[in-house]
Amino acid sequence: MAINASKYKRTISCRYCNKEGHSVQHCPQISVDGAKAQKKADLGQVLNYMENYALQRWHKNQEIATRRSNRTTPRKARKCGFCGSEGHNRRHCGELKAVKQRLHDANKIWREFWAKSAVDYGFAPASLIKVTMESWYSQRHMGVASFISLVGNEMPENLNIFAMADDYDMRQEVQIPLTGENLQTIRPKDFVPSNHSDRQYLFSGYGWSSIERIEVLGKSNYVYPQEWIEAYPKDIDYAVKKWNKQKLSSFLRKVEGFVDYAKHAHNITL
Repeated sequence: MAINASKYKRTISCRYCNKEGHSVQHCPQISVDGAKAQKKADLGQVLNYMENYALQRWHKNQEIATRRSNRTTPRKARKCGFCGSEGHNRRHCGELKAVKQRLHDANKIWREFWAKSAVDYGFAPASLIKVTMESWYSQRHMGVASFISLVGNEMPENLNIFAMADDYDMRQEVQIPLTGENLQTIRPKDFVPSNHSDRQYLFSGYGWSSIERIEVLGKSNYVYPQEWIEAYPKDIDYAVKKWNKQKLSSFLRKVEGFVDYAKHAHNITL
């Protein structure tokens, strides 16, 4: 699972060599093939379609490079895409590095919080639960009003603090796997009482539910690995690369609120 915006990630590809990471304007193969085609043309030899294209594109790329080198308009001062300050970019931004560390530290606390909540509420792997469906849903889709199932044992390797983001693009959609044939997955919101403060920090988002209630018949004693709790999630790198400090500000405030809540309500700290 990953944050929602990751599915909109775009990769540049070259229409000449078909390789990713550059466009035809910056294709290194154009320079090679264009120079070869020029020598062939100078000798009076006939060029095929691809050779002719490489030659024309090579000349065009050279013209573009020449125009850019002859610019007289002064360049604007370089600004960081993350913090907006001048004189550096994202790679050398001190604020960005601090935010990454801040999110990593908070993520360790959040994963401890998730591990504790999963056992307490009954959605940890190997928990035995009874699921009662809303009558309209069971009649229309399942033919059964309730069923008993085990929570699946899949390790949520990329599950992280972005699950509680209020912004849809940032939010990680969380599904709890089930064993059995009636339902494949279930959401953690169905386990946690609607008036409990834990809800806002375990997950976010809205939406109806076809589940009337869940009864935990047997809690699991599953222990989440410490390596997973302390691991650095790649979604942090993706977030600070895609969004600036202003876009992340609301989420970072919620993170600070969560860290304080985890300390006082659950005694979870670094």
